Amino acid sequence: MIARRWQVALAAAVLWQLAVGTLYALRIPAWQAPDEPAHFNYARHLALTGALPVLQFGDYDGRYLELLKASRFPPALPIDTVRYEGHQPPAYYVLAAPLAALAGPSDPRPVRLLSVVLGGLLVILLFAIIRTVLPTRPDLALLAAALPAVIPQHLAIFASVSNDALASVAVALALLVTVRLIAQREREGSRPTNRQALLLGLALALCLLTKVTAYVMLPVALLGFLWAGGRARLLAVTLAPAAAAGLFWAGRNLALYGPLDPLGLARHDAVVAGQPLTGAFDLVTLRTLVGIGFQSFWGQFGWMGVLMDGWVYGVLWAGTLLALLGLAAFFVDLHRGRMSVDSAGRRGLALLGLLVALIVAGFLWYNLRYFQPQGRYLFAAMPAIALAIAAGLRWVFSERWGALPLAAVYGGLATLDLYALWRYILPQLAG
Repeated sequence: MIARRWQVALAAAVLWQLAVGTLYALRIPAWQAPDEPAHFNYARHLALTGALPVLQFGDYDGRYLELLKASRFPPALPIDTVRYEGHQPPAYYVLAAPLAALAGPSDPRPVRLLSVVLGGLLVILLFAIIRTVLPTRPDLALLAAALPAVIPQHLAIFASVSNDALASVAVALALLVTVRLIAQREREGSRPTNRQALLLGLALALCLLTKVTAYVMLPVALLGFLWAGGRARLLAVTLAPAAAAGLFWAGRNLALYGPLDPLGLARHDAVVAGQPLTGAFDLVTLRTLVGIGFQSFWGQFGWMGVLMDGWVYGVLWAGTLLALLGLAAFFVDLHRGRMSVDSAGRRGLALLGLLVALIVAGFLWYNLRYFQPQGRYLFAAMPAIALAIAAGLRWVFSERWGALPLAAVYGGLATLDLYALWRYILPQLAG
């Protein structure tokens, strides 16, 4: 059982995510989030026609999109021709379609609230994941779970029309099922049941039907399933719903876009010709990628055009480096046996490490061609990233310091949520 004080603290983190996320969703002007018009048009098309969109040439007009962004999406310029996300898997849009139908063609706020709710669910899932991996460290579970609720960029993305929200939730759900199977095997000596194997398969099916980024959970979950003692018959139970989802989506795309394009990515590349390309990937490019990626992980708003002051990023860099140093010391203590983590916990940590490695590799691979160093592409690895930062900060501000330093850090980030909205986002996007 979770002690009441941890329940109260977790509830506070969820409420903060919901309250401030709703504030972002209602106050940030329409379409001022990356790709939001295209995501909204996908959901609205599904609501009005009952059919999934087909990505076609003409769905992306780079010049018109730049005009829309430069003029702040004025009502006189319609956004209904911005449709270049039609290749995305459908799960998020199926959930969003009823809200898009109610919203009307120029008001994304009802659909944004779906993302806000998904953000609250993610906080709960993160807590459950870390509690399973490290059951004796509820402090780390709470610190990790609360982190996305106080990252301004995470709040902004989870207050927009974006399938990133459901992708993060799908990954976290599949990861939670996986680490619980490992914990059950290592701590109780029991293997997965048919029901548990099916649940994992359904979670993986949701990943496959949400976003390509979430596909990284397939190797992570399968490795975890093997560690949990899953037998061949149960593996088939797990793979059945995932395979059905994958075959449905791949089959549709093969029929529409050709025999070599099961994910619709080749069609997307052809349709969005003219997007910025990376060019030579050298040290200068890597430095730029890291710099912009870091800034946009914490807060670079709108269509990447609204930055915070340099001193804010400086403080965030200092805090992140401090957390990384603490994380290194955390693993030294773990290696030397100064910290008690059982085999289930170690395997859970290994899966978290694999998850973040695969997400970062995908981020770098995408940027080898398209220059898109957006930190939001790392949000699907939030269970691992949040635990890493939480563990690092917790080591730096050890128990002898009490709760005050960590409360100050999280209080400062929570203040930054509101400061970023009123100091940077609204003045530059709302006029």
